[in-house]
Amino acid sequence: AGERLGPVREVKAGSGYWSQEGAVQVMSLSPEPTQIWVRWPGGKVVTSEIPSGAKEVAIDPAGKIALIR
Repeated sequence: AGERLGPVREVKAGSGYWSQEGAVQVMSLSPEPTQIWVRWPGGKVVTSEIPSGAKEVAIDPAGKIALIR
């Protein structure tokens, strides 16, 4: 959020027998987030700008914002 780093979330898939965490993560809107940083499985890292006023975004592995609501 601006110059300040925001919350960190880790999403795990397949960490146990028949287990997987949800891919949807809920973040605070105060202060409004400006970027999202993702490290994908395999180590690829992408940083994407979050459009002002966005309430929901989906990010593809290339770092492109694929959905904005």
